[in-house]
Amino acid sequence: MILGLQNDHEWAPFDSPVGELLGLVPPVTVGGRTPARLRPVPALGEHTDAVLAWIDMPVAHAPEGGTS
Repeated sequence: MILGLQNDHEWAPFDSPVGELLGLVPPVTVGGRTPARLRPVPALGEHTDAVLAWIDMPVAHAPEGGTS
């Protein structure tokens, strides 16, 4: 592990487009609770259309390669 972060409670599995990975548990907890599972990493471009719609940019005007 990196920088002496070897305790099991400091790492948690999460899903990604390339499979399950280990990541650091967030350093701040609410009420002493830590997430049982970290949320998955989105695939490249997975949310592009939603973000463009949110900023009111039609998909047709997005930069080339900007959508999945």
